[in-house]
Amino acid sequence: MTQNDFAFRIDRWTDDGERIVEHVAGVEDFQIAMATYHAARKRWPKATLTLRQDTWVIEDSRRTRIGIFVPVVREGPRRRRAVANEANSARARPRLPGKERRIAIS
Repeated sequence: MTQNDFAFRIDRWTDDGERIVEHVAGVEDFQIAMATYHAARKRWPKATLTLRQDTWVIEDSRRTRIGIFVPVVREGPRRRRAVANEANSARARPRLPGKERRIAIS
């Protein structure tokens, strides 16, 4: 029996983004869908690709996403002391604007 409806679908679109050129894959598992999407991005680096769940777009190759690294703050007396020390040292030497650590998310 062939399954036609999958939880996640990966589609390749025309350059103008108006029509689907090819339905690349249909997948039930989210992690497999993400791996398939990234494999399709490597296979067709200039193509417009989407990973969708019904009408919800999870990934779109037209979107450029850049995340800003934010350190994890843990609670507890030692961590509160460390945060206070970091704040005091930040007052002593101010950070220059634009020096945040940035990571690219693809």
